Amino acid sequence: MDADDFFPEKNWGVLALGSYMGFDPYTGTDGVVKISEDTYEVTVRLVSRTVTKLVTLTLRLMEGQKDSCQIFQPLLSRFLAGEDFRTRAVKISDSGRIRNELQTLCAEALEFPSRDRMRVLFDKIPESIFSEEKKALLRELLCWYRERHPVWFSWLEVS
Repeated sequence: MDADDFFPEKNWGVLALGSYMGFDPYTGTDGVVKISEDTYEVTVRLVSRTVTKLVTLTLRLMEGQKDSCQIFQPLLSRFLAGEDFRTRAVKISDSGRIRNELQTLCAEALEFPSRDRMRVLFDKIPESIFSEEKKALLRELLCWYRERHPVWFSWLEVS
């Protein structure tokens, strides 16, 4: 079964990109290779319905090693570990990042009352995921974002 079985009228134009962090012995793909202090090469596989191709991309970190590590770390993890969300510059991408991270971290505690809304049910977040202290901080930061950036966080309901 594939997507065409569910949507027979859809004309799919899809390109998927995937890679490995380290060497993959099955494909011989190197994954991510450090070239210099701020430059990496990664071999990726591009796949469409009709073509598969290996491509090597060269990536350079523009923010330095420390700042780049911050960029790639999930926002909620950073905030729950102590980074002050109130003093950090807010970007529109924060909305999508936080939404995705909530769906990854505590999917069982989310409801979707409509296509464009997400409700966080704190009483359904397991203690094994977040302690009561972390839940309180999560509630505080979600409310903070919702109050100060209502357009970007219009999808969010905190209950």
